[in-house]
This record gives sequence, structure tokens and C-alpha cells, in this order.
Amino acid sequence: MAGEPGPWGRPGGIIRAVNARRRQSAMERIENTLSKLVDLDRWLIDRHFPLTNRSIDPLSIPWAPQVAARWPDIRRELDQLLATGIQMPDINEVMGEELGAEGPWTTYILYSFGSWVEGNAARCPATADAVRDIPGLEIAGFTVLDGGTHIPLHRGPFRALRYQLGVKVPEPVGACRLQVADEVVVWEDGKSLAFDDACEHEAWNDSDEARYVFFVQTRWPLPGWEGVVHTGIHKVLSLAARSVPAKATELDLALNGWR
Repeated sequence: MAGEPGPWGRPGGIIRAVNARRRQSAMERIENTLSKLVDLDRWLIDRHFPLTNRSIDPLSIPWAPQVAARWPDIRRELDQLLATGIQMPDINEVMGEELGAEGPWTTYILYSFGSWVEGNAARCPATADAVRDIPGLEIAGFTVLDGGTHIPLHRGPFRALRYQLGVKVPEPVGACRLQVADEVVVWEDGKSLAFDDACEHEAWNDSDEARYVFFVQTRWPLPGWEGVVHTGIHKVLSLAARSVPAKATELDLALNGWR
């Protein structure tokens, strides 16, 4: 009989089903393309910097000693921030995804994928200056693990160079530590460590106090055309993070007002 729904339901239901399939197909194509870009990126990096089961010697990073030398300034600016009673936002809210920490994990982003978080950077001018000229800079800021927090074993979605400087690390030595694949390294005041974010890693703060680390993420220093392709791939892969500066500013104002 005319007007009766067929096996697919009423006409509107058919259209919705077709549109849903089209959206699903489009998402699958996007995911497939991104997966191929990640594979190409890893192949390019592996040609010059093979992935290992250990942390990276920070002395092998040309700009790392200059950042470490600014530790007194970075610590001073962090102490000034903490003296205001600042509340740092939950990293899951800033990044827009659940990162799976067991316990409070907060962050104070200064720079993210091409944009400064202007208010945060203005409150830490020496810290921002320490990273301003780093080639391939992608992210910079403070990361905070409250006492008792554990970040389970995980890895980043693509290869990126991660540098961390212990800024305010509670004792005893070893209570705040990072396992990078087969190696365990510890955070200490003024001490640097580095690793590839694509390498499995896990973190603990077994003390009763918060652990403050300054972190930097960069692209890998690839030469010539490989560097151009690597940069382009990371710009595509980081599109989802373009909202981080605005979100960090919004959360900072909501939490702090600004004091």
C-alpha cells in the first residue's frame, strides 16, 4: 500500500541510513590516510633516528643544554606562579581527550603547535624565552603530577622528540620516575631527560608532594626534503590540537580569574 514503510522504514529513514554510511565511509578514509601518514613519518625518521628501547641522551640534543641552563629562571617563575595560589587545569580538559592517569595530572601550556598561550607565556617570560628559538617546536609548558599519581604504560600517536627538565621534584630521589621501554630514569631538580613519545613509557610520583616538570616537544631534525615532508605530516597530524591554546586560556581564566 502506498505510504507504508518498506524494509528500510520510511523514506526519511533510508536517507538517514545512506548519509550515515557516507559519513562512516568518509571517516574510514580519513583514518586510513592518517595511518599512512604516520607510517611514512616513522619511515623517514627511522632512516636517521632509529627507535630504541631506551631514553635519549639530552646532551645529543643541540638546544637542550641551553634550556637546562635556564633552570634557575624557570624555577623562579614557577615559584612565583605557585605563590599566587594558581590552579592549573586538568590535562584531559586542555588536550580534549582522556589520557588515563590514575590521580591528578595538570598542565600549564605556554606554546602549542604554532600558537603561544599569551597569558601563560606573559607570566613566565624567561621560561618562554628559553624555548622561543627551538627549531621544530611543537609544545612547551609545565606538567604536574600530584603525589600518588601514576600514568599507566602508553605511547604517543606518532614519533616526536620529548624533552623534560625537572623543575620542582620532591624527594626521595626515585620516587618520581619514568620508565621508557626497558629503562627507568628519574626526575631531579635541574636534571634533563629525553625520549621518543612513540616509545612506550610509564610515570610515577610515589611521594606525598606534587612533581613539576618543564617539557618540550619538537619534530625530529631531518635534512632536506625529508624534513619538509616530516614537517608537513606533523602539521596535518596536529590539526586536532589547534584548539589547545584557546582551551588553555579559557580554563585558566575560569580557574584563576586572573587572581
